[in-house]
Amino acid sequence: MEVGNFLTFIRFKNTTIVVLYVALFSSLITRLINSNELVLVVLSNILAIWAIYGFNDLEDAKLEPGLKKREKFIHKNMVLNGKIPENFAAVSIVILAALSLIVASAIGFLNVYAILSILIIGFLYSSRYVRLKSKPPLDVLSHAIIGPLIPFGIFLNAGLNALFLVTLASFFLGSLVPEILNQRYDYSLDRKNNIRTTVQLLGKTLSLKLIMLLAFAIIALNGIVFFLYGGSNLLLIYLLMSPLLIMFLHRRVRQLLE
Repeated sequence: MEVGNFLTFIRFKNTTIVVLYVALFSSLITRLINSNELVLVVLSNILAIWAIYGFNDLEDAKLEPGLKKREKFIHKNMVLNGKIPENFAAVSIVILAALSLIVASAIGFLNVYAILSILIIGFLYSSRYVRLKSKPPLDVLSHAIIGPLIPFGIFLNAGLNALFLVTLASFFLGSLVPEILNQRYDYSLDRKNNIRTTVQLLGKTLSLKLIMLLAFAIIALNGIVFFLYGGSNLLLIYLLMSPLLIMFLHRRVRQLLE
């Protein structure tokens, strides 16, 4: 088994970048940066996210053999295409999940609860017995809840306030958008295979309008975050830079957001 296959299995590149960004941004706005704590928070969350992404591939491979006819899933799912053995995948998931909880326990019980919540939601999302990913709107909501759970321990340790709550709301919506986008990309394929998703219920037009609404809501929430953190001067800088967000309308950028 090649290392590259395992890194694809856990979505190493995308998940690592996202967790690093969320944890670092959250630590910065608390003004209480502890480098040792930050490293542990990042590591515990990354391990947990790796575990649930791996579990998703494992469950898809077991539950949906029909996916073998879908080229996109053959390419992305390392268990389905035979590049990662099922037994190895299962053991890896257990080890990653256990390590994430062990690392979180070195910070405190609040972080353990946050990591445990990520694992439970992630496993319920993919589990063949519950399968939240096939129960709209729980498919997008369960995915979105994981976003704010990543920095939740940081904010709890610093003491929740208005700034942190608005930031958590922004992370929630920010986790919702990529999932809806992903379902829109798979719209025709999911419809052909009778796969139920929130976008299948809403349709492509209404789901696009929802994404636009969420995007404006995120911009507004982030504006509040910068105002609460740095006052009107920082808010002005943010507003002047916000037109650059037009880049996210381009298809290539949206694909990277997946």
